[in-house]
Amino acid sequence: MNDAAYDCRRICGAKFSLLTETGLIRMLTAAVSRTKAHCRVNLSMHEFSICHALVEKVFEEVARLEPPPVLRICKTGVACGSLRQIVPEYLQTAYAALTKDTIAEDSVLEIREIPAAGCCGNCGWQGELLNNVFECPACAAPITDLHAGQELYLENIELEQDDATGN
Repeated sequence: MNDAAYDCRRICGAKFSLLTETGLIRMLTAAVSRTKAHCRVNLSMHEFSICHALVEKVFEEVARLEPPPVLRICKTGVACGSLRQIVPEYLQTAYAALTKDTIAEDSVLEIREIPAAGCCGNCGWQGELLNNVFECPACAAPITDLHAGQELYLENIELEQDDATGN
């Protein structure tokens, strides 16, 4: 077992060690059942798999912190481009299901949407693409140069640490 997997198990519990495909499918099935019963939301596999990678990255970053121990994760911030086709409510539901019984349980997932923006190669117009329409508002030429809207990254993690070891 590598050190990162050990740290992840030690800090976050065995639930987020390297999951096998079968383990992920079982967890997904259980989470979808809980979600439908409590929220009446059809959880998308797209958001669930993205959130699974996000939660593992959060725990990986927390495991790297010095000095441990982190008592709990209070908030996680994510930047998400509008072209990613992610439904924020589904991502938040997946986050709640995936963080249950971990140090991130009851933490808040903040999602900052980044609007699509581009540049017209024909007339040079630059700006936000309203409603993700890839047509220049100045000359009606197709927008082929995108500057923003495809991002998806972890922005920040807010933690609560033991007063004897940290903040």
